[in-house]
Amino acid sequence: MPRSKLADLLLRALRTAGDAVVSPRRPFQLDPSSYSDQTLPVSPYGLATREGRHLEEAITRLMDEDKSIITIGLGEGFDISPLDDELVDRDIHHLDRDLLVLRIDWDPYRGYTINKGMNSFGVFYCRYDWETWRDLGWAGVARLQPMDRISLGSSPGDGITLSLPDIPGFTAVRRERPPEDAIEYSPQEALKYALRHWDYEEITLGTDETCVVRFHEDEGLDFRIRLSRNPREPGAGYRVSYDPVSAYPVFLRKPDDTWQFTELQPLRGVTLRGPGNVLRVLDHTIILPPPIEPIPSPFQGRRKPTREEIAMILGVSWEEYADADRMRKRYRSLVRRLHPDLSGGTPGTAAHLLDVKTVWEAYTRTEGSK
Repeated sequence: MPRSKLADLLLRALRTAGDAVVSPRRPFQLDPSSYSDQTLPVSPYGLATREGRHLEEAITRLMDEDKSIITIGLGEGFDISPLDDELVDRDIHHLDRDLLVLRIDWDPYRGYTINKGMNSFGVFYCRYDWETWRDLGWAGVARLQPMDRISLGSSPGDGITLSLPDIPGFTAVRRERPPEDAIEYSPQEALKYALRHWDYEEITLGTDETCVVRFHEDEGLDFRIRLSRNPREPGAGYRVSYDPVSAYPVFLRKPDDTWQFTELQPLRGVTLRGPGNVLRVLDHTIILPPPIEPIPSPFQGRRKPTREEIAMILGVSWEEYADADRMRKRYRSLVRRLHPDLSGGTPGTAAHLLDVKTVWEAYTRTEGSK
């Protein structure tokens, strides 16, 4: 396909994208009324002559100029464009909207924080010691370090790939690679279990240790979502909101919104009914199960919990599961918080506490004997 035709296809797709504005409060803000999401019809790699090393050089130069926030985008007003100069000079002035592809924040203490715009432009990342790439997703956020890789394109193999430059004074902390037999903790499965078996009227999801469904994130990537319901009236649906203390916004996609996510407003809840509602925060996609009336835990029928179920109910990562002291600390913290004297003895905390004690006994019998 001729290059000019590819450019026209891209430009037509970009004209449907909304205005992405960098905000000091949060990574992105957007006017939803002007936005209509479209999958980009071509890979930017087919249009760009800039290789990853050229983007690395541009990022390094901006960092040397003490620019702590670097934007990559299509249109005017961005620090770096992945399109070549000829295409920019010839066609970019036809854009009636700018498209923020990626924002990169850096400092010598936390390393890099990458923030994707609210669009379908492919952004992938891979940590230095990973073997697989991960999709950053819609408005996704991830914490990275020097030598970690980013790819811009329809897939990592077809995109523009670069390694993040060194940061003077930054000490890289490489996470230990999980062993082959490491347990996998899934917040999505933990949410399904909590809704099905714990009689909570409000379930919290977030990075705080007090949340019912716990997410494991790097320090500073914090959020807390509240999911309210009437356990005896599933037809009433959910009431979803998030705390203003969250460092990053939460987005919602309803079943009738094929692609479009809209940002939830802090403390201003929204009522959701039926299946197909999806929440998005950082690089997590949370599919809300259809509302149901809670039923007793399967472990009260004497079924032995698996290692994954133990980790799910205690809300621990594979690193915590492999450390007996951290497991004991987590168990004691849950027991104190869920104790009737502190929790008020609600049906939700009572069922939660019973499961915590059941899986702890299973853990001490299996792991304690090793």
